[in-house]
Amino acid sequence: MSKIWMMPRYIWANFTHNFICMKTGILMGLQLFLSHIYLTPIYQFSMAAKYPVSLWVLPFMLMHVYFQFFFMLGVIYYYSNVPFMQYTQVYQIIRAGRLKWGIGKICAIVLSAFGIMFAEVVLSIIPLTRNKKFEQGWGKVLYTLAMTDAGAQYNIGLYFPYAVLTQYEPMAAMGLVILTGVLVISFIGILMFALSIYFSRLCAVSAATIIAILPLAIKNVAYKYEWLVYFSPVTWMNLGMAGETGTAGYPKLSYILGMPAAAILVLCGFILWKVKSVDFEWNREDTV
Repeated sequence: MSKIWMMPRYIWANFTHNFICMKTGILMGLQLFLSHIYLTPIYQFSMAAKYPVSLWVLPFMLMHVYFQFFFMLGVIYYYSNVPFMQYTQVYQIIRAGRLKWGIGKICAIVLSAFGIMFAEVVLSIIPLTRNKKFEQGWGKVLYTLAMTDAGAQYNIGLYFPYAVLTQYEPMAAMGLVILTGVLVISFIGILMFALSIYFSRLCAVSAATIIAILPLAIKNVAYKYEWLVYFSPVTWMNLGMAGETGTAGYPKLSYILGMPAAAILVLCGFILWKVKSVDFEWNREDTV
């Protein structure tokens, strides 16, 4: 029975070792600052309107192309030294074996994607805590911002599409955004892992940065090159663009969920094949 639990324990140990660190603290601090910038105007409007804000703002934050960009820069920063090859871990690959080590690293990346998204949920609530309200619906403040020009008057940078408010229940929207975010973040982390062991860490960071920049490019040229959105995973976190309910010409929800999942599986295959023979470059010190 103890052998059955060895792999889950090994995966969990990998996750906690890499996630509970100073780098994660810096990432959360930067994301909280970013959330504060985007959500403070909403808080100010809610105070002026004398209505509390519901907690379901994360889907709308991830619709904003610049928030997406800065959010993904934080993700790239977190995975910048993937596969976390500190010299102190040399004995792990010797004891566990290369294949088990590779599986542990992959699973730790996926678990960290869940950790980042759930942390983002909390961070999206903190700036509104002084005037928040837990309710099942979207609430009067978000409906008002969707149906009036109050957002422009209070310099609110986020967009609240009325179609999203009517077609999604808040919990369904939050669940879908979290799932999409986990898939996209996992894809970024595992892609960086694969590129690191096949080429270099610089190549991995460069490729991930290009993916983070793509939504900005699409914002300016989508009218001419609509097909680009099918190659921009970060854009898929925009709930208002899911094909069945969102902008015409954009990927359907099945594509948005299926493509990163399929890409992750393919990349995992390449990673596990490579780790059997690759010569690792170890870092002699833990880095921030």
